[in-house]
Amino acid sequence: MIPPATAMANTGAAALIGDQIVSALGPAGPVAVLAGLSIASATVTQLISNTSSALVMMPIGLATAGELGVSPLPTMLGVAMGASASFLAPFANGVSPMVYGPGGYRFGDFWKLAIVVIARALVTLVVIPLYWKF
Repeated sequence: MIPPATAMANTGAAALIGDQIVSALGPAGPVAVLAGLSIASATVTQLISNTSSALVMMPIGLATAGELGVSPLPTMLGVAMGASASFLAPFANGVSPMVYGPGGYRFGDFWKLAIVVIARALVTLVVIPLYWKF
């Protein structure tokens, strides 16, 4: 996934998506943009691996920080935390498929972790701005 991430940065696709995020959430402030990036990363990571998700979302986070004129560090941390939230689908990380069949799990069992993902997102949105200023 490194080539698609590089292509997104080089072709301007990341800047375009970053512009869209900023235009949608920018008026609400950088914390809202951080929440949007984190949610987007968490959504993408349900479909592909968390490493690939972070690589794809990283140029978008950088472009978004540049568009807002803020430090990219908080946006990168938001992308990383969102990309590591791969608990809501059995195919989102490498361990879940190994226990899916033998453990007798169903697809809906993974959604029970949604409360953990939501709590983790809320902590992320509080802690990142406290320690890493925009």
